Order: sequence, then structure tokens, then C-alpha cells
Amino acid sequence: MVDEKWLERKYGVRGGPAYADLATLRGDPSDGLPGVPGVGEKTAAGLLSKFPDLVAVRAAAADGDPAIAPGLAAKIRGAEDYLSSAGVVVQVVRDAPVAEVDDALPVEPADVTALGRAGRPLGRPVQRQPGPRRPPTLIAHPPKPALLHSGR
Repeated sequence: MVDEKWLERKYGVRGGPAYADLATLRGDPSDGLPGVPGVGEKTAAGLLSKFPDLVAVRAAAADGDPAIAPGLAAKIRGAEDYLSSAGVVVQVVRDAPVAEVDDALPVEPADVTALGRAGRPLGRPVQRQPGPRRPPTLIAHPPKPALLHSGR
């Protein structure tokens, strides 16, 4: 489960909006975000630990803030067109209703017949009530004869 604590442990950012800023800076191919060229996860997380959000990072880069290395500031300024449009794509919905979810796995299938039908196209029989598992058979190997050494 991804929550704010997980985001902070994994990426060092506080909350969904900060993660959206991090993804915008470093890029996220699964979301079609190219990111700022030359800015990876660590650099993005570092910027967001110094500044409250991407707006402040962009302003600091534009103003020549000494907290951002000149080369990095140039990369951010060079990606201004991307950063201007990415914010619309990456916006985090803050008021979506999220219901509680019971994530416990079921002990038995809800519909055994449907489960059997689902296994047939794969050519695999479905075992309806698995029996106890047998322990692996141990094979005893005869001891190897000891090599005799004459001591010479």
C-alpha cells in the first residue's frame, strides 16, 4: 500500500503533491513524462528537500539561487516548456473518495466451478481440495570410502 509514510521512506518526499513534483523532475516513462534531462531520482529528491515544491525549484533556478548548482539550474531552465505543461498532466487529485479496502486474501475460492472453467483453457487441471503436502523424499547416499594415507 502506497501512503505518505511509504513515499517519505522511498523517495524522501512528503505526500502526493511532492511525489508528483519528483516524478515531473526525474521523469516517469509509465506516465509518459520525459523528465528534465540529467535530473534523476536523487537529484529531484534533493531539490525537493531544499525547496517546498516544483514552483519554488523553478523560481530558484530562474533567479540563480546558490542552493542550486549552476549546471543544474541551466538544465531546469532549459526544460521550462516541459515543466510548464507537465504540471497539468501530473496534478494529484486531492479530494477523491477512497473507500476502505479489505486486502485479506480469501481462504477458499468464491466460485469453485468458475475456477475449474478458468483452468481448462490453459490445459491445467484445477485441484479443488488440495491434500496435505508430502515431505520431499530424502535419498541416502552410501558413505565414500576414506582415502588412506600412509603418512610418507
